Amino acid sequence: MRYRIRHVTEYSYPETVSLCHNEARLNPRSTTRQRCVQASVSCEPGAAYRSEREDFFGNRVSFLTIEQPHILLRVV
Repeated sequence: MRYRIRHVTEYSYPETVSLCHNEARLNPRSTTRQRCVQASVSCEPGAAYRSEREDFFGNRVSFLTIEQPHILLRVV
């Protein structure tokens, strides 16, 4: 059985934000009972800097830095 899951988080700010740093833990983990075939994290506006790492519990962590003025941040 295969699932296609899409998650959207939006942050709306009352005033313009010029810089933000974010960590997202959205990618599913592969285990003995499930396998993640494909996963991706994107954001609008686009990230000026992006990196990924694995945390202590084995979760994929996406670090995103937005360096342009915005009032809405959308993470998909």
